Amino acid sequence: MTLEDSEGHPWSANVGIGWIIMLVAFSFGTALVALSIYLALWIRSKGRSLLPLAGFLLVVVALIAARFLPQIRANAVLEDRVALGTYLLWLASTFGLRYEITQYYRKTEGWEILIGPWVTYFFSAIYINYCINPFTLLSAKKYANSVTSLNLTAPRHTSDPAREP
Repeated sequence: MTLEDSEGHPWSANVGIGWIIMLVAFSFGTALVALSIYLALWIRSKGRSLLPLAGFLLVVVALIAARFLPQIRANAVLEDRVALGTYLLWLASTFGLRYEITQYYRKTEGWEILIGPWVTYFFSAIYINYCINPFTLLSAKKYANSVTSLNLTAPRHTSDPAREP
């Protein structure tokens, strides 16, 4: 089984964002961890860095350790430190994934994919997955050279006699 569809996009990118949000909500965040690991595996299969994948796997190990090791749960200071470290590792891994995906599209497709840092901070892999959706990528490529937000590709001249009614 491959990690991508026939066009080279991850399988999860073809799923609508609403379904992913619903799955993350109903799984109490477990699906978000799985989606992050999957996207890190996908970008690793493209020859990019191993760091986002290693970071997400370390987050999973830290979550399991915090849940099942009584030494961590008994010591409130240690539990807080593990939680803070896990959170910072999650952020670093998410932004590492964002960086690797933008670099991949810059080098292979020759254009800059827009993955906003603030939205990435708040929505993590859900937003990154949305940005690499084939329909989102197609519209981003189509309107990359547009003049305004109305997607005008060139200014219109009103002095053209052929256009006047």
